[in-house]
Amino acid sequence: MNLLVAPMTARGGLFVRPVAPPSDRRHRCAQAPPAFRLVSQVYDMRSGFAGCRYHRQVSVSVPNSETSAHHVGCAMCTGLLYSGETPMLGAECDFASRGQRCQNAAMSDKQESAVHNEVPEEAVPANRYASAPAWRSVDRYFAAALVNEDAALVEARESGARTTMPNAEVAANQGALLGLLAQIGGARRVLEFGTLAGYSTVWFARAVGDGGRVVTFELEEQNAVVARENLDRAGVGDRVDVIVGSAAESAQALIDHGVEPFDLVFIDADKPSNPTYLAATLKLTRPGSVIVIDNVVRDGAVSDEKSEDPRVQGVRAVVDAIAANHDLDATALQTVGEKGWDGLIIARRR
Repeated sequence: MNLLVAPMTARGGLFVRPVAPPSDRRHRCAQAPPAFRLVSQVYDMRSGFAGCRYHRQVSVSVPNSETSAHHVGCAMCTGLLYSGETPMLGAECDFASRGQRCQNAAMSDKQESAVHNEVPEEAVPANRYASAPAWRSVDRYFAAALVNEDAALVEARESGARTTMPNAEVAANQGALLGLLAQIGGARRVLEFGTLAGYSTVWFARAVGDGGRVVTFELEEQNAVVARENLDRAGVGDRVDVIVGSAAESAQALIDHGVEPFDLVFIDADKPSNPTYLAATLKLTRPGSVIVIDNVVRDGAVSDEKSEDPRVQGVRAVVDAIAANHDLDATALQTVGEKGWDGLIIARRR
């Protein structure tokens, strides 16, 4: 396949595309969604994906490959390819079998990556991760300049690789934000849905200070073991209760026991259960308590009312629940960075 590097002036980067025979250049890809067809020229008629702009969002055409139909890469590597970084990054994806994910991608990218010869039902934004390298660079700049990560925090963040969801922990600047929210609100009691390696838990435990308490729910014992190690290493293990099991059941147990209200609640577990977690949270907090819900943008899919993704549906349901609750003041923020395009909801009980 011949390759042509062409500038993308609107994006400020480069993308790599196959060069079509002149007779093919007026064809459009019939499989692409209407919004993409104006820019979906068929560059290579031999390819099942036809090399169109839409399908190249979910497939990386690896240099020296005969067609892009048999080599489908991950969203992260596609973004790097389109941003003008070396196209060979696409070759690092694991194409060995249907369903394999790129081990170099962030967890959010792994979850969304396409697999062999599969085309998503819904369109993804054009050049979805075109700015990803710049986002990561900015994240790292601010983290180095402003985030006071000691060795214990670095170890907690990096130990996410030993959990059931590698690289799914919050970024350093996000962890610092959570700690600041707890400190600004004077939180002494924090509840967390979803522990993983305990990175955000360390931030909360340090924020509540001596005499404060953090309760965190974790479904997997493997993750809880890693988290406890990190909490002890950070010197805050005595401030944290790691409860293993269903978060919904654990929350209900706290409600049944009539525990003291929490000042801040962080919801960062399975997204389809967000409405359940919010309902429990409202019973475990007081007026003035702060509620933070992570991963609510879902690469922009949250605005798609027709989405069949249960994670998107869970986010939209919790947004509806917050909007209908007149005892909550709330806003949502989009974020970009090392964790891709996502965001969070911050709410406060009146």
